[in-house]
Amino acid sequence: ANQEVFMRAWLDGFTIANESQELWKPIENYEGLYEVSNKGNVRSLDRDVQYKKTDFMMKIKGVDLKPNVLKKGYLQVTLSKSGKQKSMLVHRLVMNAFNPTTDESLQINHIDGNKENNEVSNLEWVTAIENTNHAYDIGLRDDTMGNNRKLTEDEVLEIIDLYETRDYTQKELGNKYNVGRNTIGEILLGKTWGWLT
Repeated sequence: ANQEVFMRAWLDGFTIANESQELWKPIENYEGLYEVSNKGNVRSLDRDVQYKKTDFMMKIKGVDLKPNVLKKGYLQVTLSKSGKQKSMLVHRLVMNAFNPTTDESLQINHIDGNKENNEVSNLEWVTAIENTNHAYDIGLRDDTMGNNRKLTEDEVLEIIDLYETRDYTQKELGNKYNVGRNTIGEILLGKTWGWLT
């Protein structure tokens, strides 16, 4: 079975680490410098680097990158190329390497709700509404959590009516109904609750 996995990976351009079936792919725009795995790990590769505008070349050994945990719980790594650093979200690197999409409107959902579990099997492309609904369904969001609360049909209709009076801005309506201004904007544009109006 391991030989079959190895052959399939080799044919697909993957590298395999040991017998754990961890598959590695180059990170787009960082080929030869960094790779990301289907297990959500990121590593730098061995390489030669020019030392401070001299002819001297240093050998740099590749290492596993230790991600930073952001305030919202997502993992982030910093990649470096030509002296410039760029911070990248690990779940985005995984999906772009193993399950890319051209639909820029889609978001990445962590199926188990654990933002530190970036295995490709735990990630999926979803719409913004599907992502929000999933967060409510698994308890990551709560109706009572301020700007994350759900609105009722009556409240949505009131918001539309109040905005049409021109007495309220979107921000004021967001404060009044304890939701974000973006939520109000999406209602008014018909992106959410469009079936109701």
